[in-house]
Amino acid sequence: MKKIILLTSALLLVIILVAACSQPKPADQKFSLAISDNSGGNKNGASILTLKFGDGNSSSNTVVAKKGTPVIDGQAGDAAWGQASEINLSLPVQTAGGPSMATVKAAYDENNIYFLVKWQDPTGTESIHKNMLTYNAADKTWDKSGNEDRVYFLFNINATDFDTGCAVYCHVGNPAWDVTHDSRMGTNNPGESIDVWHWKAH
Repeated sequence: MKKIILLTSALLLVIILVAACSQPKPADQKFSLAISDNSGGNKNGASILTLKFGDGNSSSNTVVAKKGTPVIDGQAGDAAWGQASEINLSLPVQTAGGPSMATVKAAYDENNIYFLVKWQDPTGTESIHKNMLTYNAADKTWDKSGNEDRVYFLFNINATDFDTGCAVYCHVGNPAWDVTHDSRMGTNNPGESIDVWHWKAH
C-alpha cells in the first residue's frame, strides 16, 4: 500500500510541475501607435498593427514580441528585444510635422510586456520638458517651453471604429454627446472605450 501511495504522489507532483511550466503565450493583439512631437499638435500615428508573441518575423504592420526580459536602459542592443519593426507613421492625427517612421521592438516574460520605440525627432529638439519656465535676465521676462515628446499605445476595448487606427482617439472637440468637455481627448462615440498607454518624456 505504501508503494502505491508514494507512486501516486510522485505522479501528481510531475503533473503539477509540467502544468506550471507550460503556461500558454498571450494571444495576438491589435493595436495602434502614435508619436507626438514636442510642439503638442504634431501627432503622427500608425494604422492598425498586430502584436504577436513568440516566433515569427516583424514587418511594417506586425510587431513580434520575443520571450525574454530585456535590460531597461533605453538601448536597443539587448538580444532579448528581438527584431525591430519598421512602422510607417502616415496618419497625422492633427497636423503634419511629427515623425514619419519609427522602429518598435517588444519582449515579454511571465509578468510584463516591454516596448522599445525609436524615432528621429523632425524638429531636432528632443524635448523632455513640459511648459518649463526660463527667466530672461536681459528683459526680465519669463519664456515658457512647449510640450514634451510623447508616445501612445492604443488597445481596443469596445470602439466600433478602432480599425481607423490612432484617429479613433483624438481631440473630440466637444461632440454632441459630451457637453461637459471642450476639445478633450476621447473616442468618437458615446459609451466606447480604448486602453491607452501614454509615455511622456518629462
